[in-house]
Amino acid sequence: QRAYFEEVVERAVDKASQASAAASSAQDAVEKATASLKSLQAQYDTLTSEIIPGLERDKARAEKRAEKFETMTRKMEKEWREEKTMNENLIERVELLKSEVQSLKLANADLTEQNRDLTFFISGSARLQNQGDDVVQGTVSVPEP
Repeated sequence: QRAYFEEVVERAVDKASQASAAASSAQDAVEKATASLKSLQAQYDTLTSEIIPGLERDKARAEKRAEKFETMTRKMEKEWREEKTMNENLIERVELLKSEVQSLKLANADLTEQNRDLTFFISGSARLQNQGDDVVQGTVSVPEP
């Protein structure tokens, strides 16, 4: 019986020893997990208190800049369209004025020729009246210019 009792006690000691080793191992794992959790919590706190607000500010600034550039782009596009329309209208006006100038030049040339002809006719008529009967039935020739 004593051998049996010693064997039972020895098995109990072995089981206790194994349980103690398992508990020690579990304690180490818990300590490592706790340390890891603390580290992760510190990183999370840093992210939430410092980095994320900074990123949100940067995002807000970038959105404001994008909105500003979009507004500027719209304004510049509108101004460009207005200038383009104005330029097209000015080109049409210039073409119209060119054609008017051309027609006025032609009319001026025609009137200048008529004026020359009338001046010649009037001066010729006045000379013929002053000449008397000597030039009746005469011919007049004018050299081509």
